[in-house]
Amino acid sequence: MVDNTRQTTGFLTVLNHEGQPESSLCTLELPWKNNQRGVSCIPTGDYVCTKRDSPTFGDFDESGQGAYHIRTEGADEVTGRAAVLVHSGNYRTDIRGCVLVGLGFEDLNKDGDTDLVLSRKALQALKQMCGDGFYLKIRDLNPSKIV
Repeated sequence: MVDNTRQTTGFLTVLNHEGQPESSLCTLELPWKNNQRGVSCIPTGDYVCTKRDSPTFGDFDESGQGAYHIRTEGADEVTGRAAVLVHSGNYRTDIRGCVLVGLGFEDLNKDGDTDLVLSRKALQALKQMCGDGFYLKIRDLNPSKIV
């Protein structure tokens, strides 16, 4: 992950059954703000992601709709948070504490911030690879910030 004052970019790598990288998607989150609801990325850690129909993002289907619900293993939510999702979206303004996925980075609206491209296709690909759910490990690539 690369964190700045406005957003955090990263990569979600899908591993095959042998633990080898199969595919990688780009991610976009808000910056770290002490895990505050709606304004912060989630803490580094191990999570479980399960399919979720959403009134905002639609039913979980092949069209790139729906989302994955991120929660701490053995719990209903990310500690200190509620309804943290992996879903489609292109801009940091599409994020309310969730994780967006895309197939690449580009400044689409020329505002100086990195945006995601082909986000719905990325979510479709994630669904094809992971089905109804997957385990997620969030790690910070900045060694001085690892919790």
